[in-house]
Amino acid sequence: MLAMKRISHTHENTLSDFLSSKGWFEKKCISCGNRLFTKKRLGQSQENCERSKCSNNGNTFLKLSRRSRMLTIPMINDQIESFFKKNHFSRKDPMPMVNPNSKTDVIMAGVQILDGVIHGNDDVDNGRIFISQPSMRMQYQSLVKEFEGTSTSFVNICTEHMDATIENHLAYIDLWLTALSLLGLHMNDFKLVMRMSNKDWGTGAISSLELFFVYCDIELGDAAFAFIPHRDNKNLVISDIGFGLERIAWAVNKTPSYFDQIRPLSQTLPREYLDTCRSLSLLALTGIQAKNKGPGFQFRRFAKVLAIKYPSSCHAGVLEYYFSYWSQFIEPLVSLPAAMFAVNSEIGRLRNSRLADSFKESALENESTEDYLLRLFLARNATIDEIEVALKHERANT
Repeated sequence: MLAMKRISHTHENTLSDFLSSKGWFEKKCISCGNRLFTKKRLGQSQENCERSKCSNNGNTFLKLSRRSRMLTIPMINDQIESFFKKNHFSRKDPMPMVNPNSKTDVIMAGVQILDGVIHGNDDVDNGRIFISQPSMRMQYQSLVKEFEGTSTSFVNICTEHMDATIENHLAYIDLWLTALSLLGLHMNDFKLVMRMSNKDWGTGAISSLELFFVYCDIELGDAAFAFIPHRDNKNLVISDIGFGLERIAWAVNKTPSYFDQIRPLSQTLPREYLDTCRSLSLLALTGIQAKNKGPGFQFRRFAKVLAIKYPSSCHAGVLEYYFSYWSQFIEPLVSLPAAMFAVNSEIGRLRNSRLADSFKESALENESTEDYLLRLFLARNATIDEIEVALKHERANT
């Protein structure tokens, strides 16, 4: 049996030496103890790395100089994609939100384009890949209201290379730093934070060397050089470097709110509401419908927020805005009317089930709330006052 390779201190020192050769000076995070690198020679040997667990989330990067002209998210994506194309990376189309090879309900990162090799029997493709992958991370749902810069759905822009050497990986890190510089993000404002880790993606322990890109006090992405256990007692060696496209846009444009980058400019609505519409539209456009498990359960979770917390809002305009947004990155698998029908049907079902407690009569299948109340008004002689009381009761129980 072949011994599984692991990341060693030799890899750490190789990365450290590489960064030093590029003018980065090593320090140590006073909070987490990780090695960090800055362009600033002077100062203490220890300082805060400013990653989320070590930061007070002050978003002080907003005080840095900003561009005279904003760049839209598609413009930034196109510029980075073009840069990597010139450096011999092949663009891959993003995956649908449900990947048959995936170990998660929905796609969480661009690296999952390699799941067919990691978890399945696909042949290893050692080409250099660039991908802009719409992704979702449900663990952020409870944080959106509290922490600026957080959303459950985003575009993960990545470079991936299987069978990469550490020298390949270092060259790709250098390319990403150049790409960020070309957007106007100065390297003097970055901290690069290094750590070694062991994780499990469902195939056994994964040993990786990670480098996090922190712009002043906002984390934009990370680079992982990983050894992944594979069939036949062999290893996959992967260079996986990924960034949140919307976070890069926020860092570039420095608008007061992260959601200023990703909301209809004509709407000033709560972050939770915007994030819910945004993620629900992504699921709906890829053909996902409400279910009690799997991706459909995540669809149901988002629809429930709109049905219960924002029952009086008109969602159509915001949902259509986000359908258009995601269509710039991923091919819709259903039409806009079909996606809207799936969303409205689930919101109506959830609202109707709550209103039924007042009227003791359930709604019909796929009956909208408006049609349900109209039927009660006409057939059951429900009064306007009774309907008003039921609606107030529904809102009071949110």
